[in-house]
Amino acid sequence: MRLESGVRLGHYQILAPIGAGGMGEVYRARDTRLDRDVAVKVLPEHLADMNEALVRFEREAKALAALSHPNLVVIFDVGTDQGVAFAVMEYLTGETLAERMEHGPLSLSAALEMGAALAEGLAAAHANGVIHRDLKPANIFLTASGLVKILDFGLARMEDPKSPEAATAPHVLGLTGVGQIMGTIGYMSPEQVRGESTDRRGDIFSLGCVLYEMLTARHAFPGKTIAEISAAVLRDEPAEMEKGGQRFPADLQRIVRRCLAKQPEKRFQSASDLAFALSTIRADAKESSKAVLRVDIRPCLAVLPFQNLSANKPETEYMVDGMTEALIADLAKIRSLRVVSRTTVMQYKDARKPLREIAKELGADAIVEGSVLQAGGWVRITAQLIRGDTDEHLWAENYQREMREILVVQSEVARAITQEINIALLPEEEAHLASARPVNAEAYEAYLRARFLWTAAAERTENKRSNACAALSSWMRS
Repeated sequence: MRLESGVRLGHYQILAPIGAGGMGEVYRARDTRLDRDVAVKVLPEHLADMNEALVRFEREAKALAALSHPNLVVIFDVGTDQGVAFAVMEYLTGETLAERMEHGPLSLSAALEMGAALAEGLAAAHANGVIHRDLKPANIFLTASGLVKILDFGLARMEDPKSPEAATAPHVLGLTGVGQIMGTIGYMSPEQVRGESTDRRGDIFSLGCVLYEMLTARHAFPGKTIAEISAAVLRDEPAEMEKGGQRFPADLQRIVRRCLAKQPEKRFQSASDLAFALSTIRADAKESSKAVLRVDIRPCLAVLPFQNLSANKPETEYMVDGMTEALIADLAKIRSLRVVSRTTVMQYKDARKPLREIAKELGADAIVEGSVLQAGGWVRITAQLIRGDTDEHLWAENYQREMREILVVQSEVARAITQEINIALLPEEEAHLASARPVNAEAYEAYLRARFLWTAAAERTENKRSNACAALSSWMRS
């Protein structure tokens, strides 16, 4: 069923179609209550009359709405109106990765950054029990502001993230039945091609296919027919990655090949491990490929976890980590900068390594470090910018404000850093940093505490899964 411009679904007014697929049509719409553009995905008519499909559609949308990660599309709402089931998502401007790659392969640095960001997005989804199962360039969006977003969870499989058996549980809550072949040929894992139940390692295989294609502008498993491609996925190893007759760095070759292993137990066992692996080869890759690949000349910045100097340290740790994450998010919105992800830098919390060594490991041109001291309703923040290769202090500042002005301080720090390294902000970037306003201190502290606890729980669950899978893999090889 095609929706015409002007039709209303609840308080959403349809403006124009955006795209369509097997799992529904997507429209640009206007949220008349909040006065903003959104994307509305409509459940296909042949599924809309099925009560079970409606229940699953709503359950899936609610599960995805609970996800909060910059590399995952945001779902705002779900509902039914005039017999039409729909989900409301953020409206994005930019282009899909498939559209970007029509102009050729990406630079090495861009592919590594996008790959790490996609892996981090998958890690966040997996930690909440969401398996995508249809990761491909057409479902990856590059926003005008420079973010990478994973789209279209229409084939997603839901599992209980708290269950140790989640990685192999056969229960499916998506819109398709058990035993059906689902996904997109050429990006499906061998187990998907065989119609078997798949887990998060199937997503890692798909991301390996995407990485291969981003770097080489070729499919990892080529073929002229579905049968030929399926046979290649099940039987063949991908060709050596090269461009213009030159091979890519050996470390990168190994990472992609590990993603594309036929047996799930031989792949990366978690998306967070893959993200870390991609992040740590950036510096070496830039040095080894200068004559072959265009290197991204944007400065790379790493914001290390701030030190907590408060007297009641256990009770304020959530706030300090939250401030680090917020500063990373603010700086990551600046297109002229490359910013090391939160997942990667948090591994250096309380690290005793020299800053120069950390900068080298992260491939960072500069390091931001600092401390936070909270007392009563006040907070004192010390921040400094340090050159990665020489340990030279480029800038330092102290801020003492009321807690309600914490977001304002974070924006001031971000703006000072960009000025010090001579980054020219776009008008929208300047507007974003200038938009910070005082907040309700108690409400913001409650938000940071909840986010800290949620993140800690998710990471503990992911670590347990990774350790269990590694132990099982070791036992099977013995």
